[in-house]
Parts: sequence; C-alpha cells; structure tokens
Amino acid sequence: MMPVASPPIRIDREGNWYYRGQIMSRLDIVNHFSRHMVLDDNGNYCITLGNDRCPVEVEDAPFVIRSIMKERGKGTRRDTLTAVMTDGTAERIHPDTITVGPGNVPYCTVRNGTMTARFSRPGYYQLAAFIEYDNAKDAYYIPLNRERYYISTEEQ
Repeated sequence: MMPVASPPIRIDREGNWYYRGQIMSRLDIVNHFSRHMVLDDNGNYCITLGNDRCPVEVEDAPFVIRSIMKERGKGTRRDTLTAVMTDGTAERIHPDTITVGPGNVPYCTVRNGTMTARFSRPGYYQLAAFIEYDNAKDAYYIPLNRERYYISTEEQ
C-alpha cells in the first residue's frame, strides 16, 4: 500500500504556515491564502483560488488570535470584542462562541461561524482581562452590554 502524502501546506498550532516543511516568510502570500481558506464538505481545510484547490494540514485551529480588544460599536452604544488574527485581519467575535478546550486553551468561532480560532498566549492574557467569576454559578463569564456570556469548557 502506498503511503498517503501529507498536504504541501501546513499550519502549526501557533499559526505559522509551512510549505513542504519550510516556513512561509512572505506574509502577503500567507495572508492571501488565509483569506481563501475554506472547510470543505468532508471537514478538510483547503485553499480555493478560482478552480484550484490545495489541501491544508492544520495542527490545531486554522486561525490564531494574536490580540483582542473591547471597542465601542460605530454609531451605537454597544461594545464589541474585536480579535486580530495572524493574517492581520480584525474581526468582531461574539462572546458566546468562546470555549475553553484541552489544556485550558480558549477558542472561538470566526469567519461568520464557519472556522475555529485558537487564542495565542498574548491573546489569552488580553481576553482574561475581560473575564469575571460568578460565585453563585461557579462559572466564568464575559460581561458585555449588560449581559453575561458564560464560557463553556470542553471535556479535558
């Protein structure tokens, strides 16, 4: 039986991109690929450019959040959480999508709920500044716009 070849592009758990084992140093190319990444019908990540598709091996999550900030929404009195990801894009995230996975690593959904993002250590520390503890429920939450968004924990 022939061994199955790994995809030529890989993303490690810190959000670093590799092509055939070598780190991809051209951020403009990485960012372009990142913006064209999709999850196919079989649950596999791939880059789609026109009719071309290239599978991507993802070690943990396809996106990594480098920083997060609380901002006042434009033209409104409502606060939002904005995450800056490794591809340089800033995206509003909804606090009810934040979960804590194995190893106490926080994750959330991005790209209109279609992809998962992992918080980097600096992003996690910034997120922690927004988290409060509810003694009565023995649970952590993020207060935002007079609501409490409880953080779920996946099985460790």
